[in-house]
Amino acid sequence: MATPATFDAVRALLLDFDGVIVDSEHLHDQALRAVCAPLGFDWPGEPFIGWSDADVLRHLHAARDSPLTARALDDLLARKTEVVLRQVRAGLYRAYPGAIELIEAASEAGPVGVCSAGMRAQIEPVLAQLGVLPRLSTIVSVEDVALSKPDPAPYLLAAERLALEPRSCVAIEDSPRGVTAAKGAGCFTIAVAHTTSPAQLAHADHILTSLSGVTPPDLAAMLRERR
Repeated sequence: MATPATFDAVRALLLDFDGVIVDSEHLHDQALRAVCAPLGFDWPGEPFIGWSDADVLRHLHAARDSPLTARALDDLLARKTEVVLRQVRAGLYRAYPGAIELIEAASEAGPVGVCSAGMRAQIEPVLAQLGVLPRLSTIVSVEDVALSKPDPAPYLLAAERLALEPRSCVAIEDSPRGVTAAKGAGCFTIAVAHTTSPAQLAHADHILTSLSGVTPPDLAAMLRERR
């Protein structure tokens, strides 16, 4: 991942966290269900892939016309974080094949960032456990922006922090909401079908089924082919 003078190659790599780096969507689903169980919600059949915790909780309350105060939301988020941290201590968060290797290789050549709809308190302990936290130049979490994915704000902020144009960044996402956010910011967007079918990710610039064996030169080649 070189740093050329033009935008024809990759200047930075921005990855979603849950569903791209770690196989964790089912763990977050379990944690949210545990927190919401006493409230008696009717849980949808499909997990909320790419949603922030706050958006999920607001959606569940709105679906049954139940008020959700800011204080109650903060309490639910704190309880969910406690469940996640117990999961982390139990070693349940595992990286997808190729994700750690890609981060390590890319960080040797340029900045790498995480751009997530998750909460920082739930992201950083996992990255530290996986040994890649020092490799990251920036982490944008849900607390950093007024609007989360599918709004482009998280990716715009990540690019701003790196002093780069979004169009010079490659983003890797796993959800339709994430792809919409990255594309809306102007990033070259690769979807990896870890959690969602390729058909639902068709608006991405490129679709992969896995990150296994993917290298920074591969990302640059995808970018050149698209442009």
